[in-house]
Amino acid sequence: MEPLLKVIGIGSPQGEDRLGWEAARSLEGLDRVSVVCLDRPGPSLLHALEGETAVVLLDAMETDLPPGCVRLLRAADLITGGDGLSSHELGVAGTLALGRALGSLPGRLWLIGIQGRGQGGLSERERAAAFTAVRRQVQGLLQEQATGAPPGAKARDRHADPANGQ
Repeated sequence: MEPLLKVIGIGSPQGEDRLGWEAARSLEGLDRVSVVCLDRPGPSLLHALEGETAVVLLDAMETDLPPGCVRLLRAADLITGGDGLSSHELGVAGTLALGRALGSLPGRLWLIGIQGRGQGGLSERERAAAFTAVRRQVQGLLQEQATGAPPGAKARDRHADPANGQ
């Protein structure tokens, strides 16, 4: 069977920036999901999105949420105005804005961010709980894909706090 959902782990081999990679790899073998990992992709992310209909980006994030929390966002929530777009040193949001300007984004695109801890990284318990929360989010998105629900029907800005079993 062809995958319904492509998961792209975004990060680098340094510190907590590898959370996106590790979370993506934890999904390998999940039915109807293809998994790839990209090292600080910038514009090469657009190539990875090319021809896809439904994609989940997994990345570490820095917010005011507790360490290990997982937050699901629609890509549209990340894309800022296209003023001053340049392909130099593009982050995820800038790359998505460029993709939108080029008309090359998939119709269904989400980002799942994992709140890191900073120095010392997440504990094994926090990491395991975060990856479990990521798996639940991805399984929910897969179910939406399989039933043909509108993009992001259930993917409103939400987050799971693994410390509280959410």
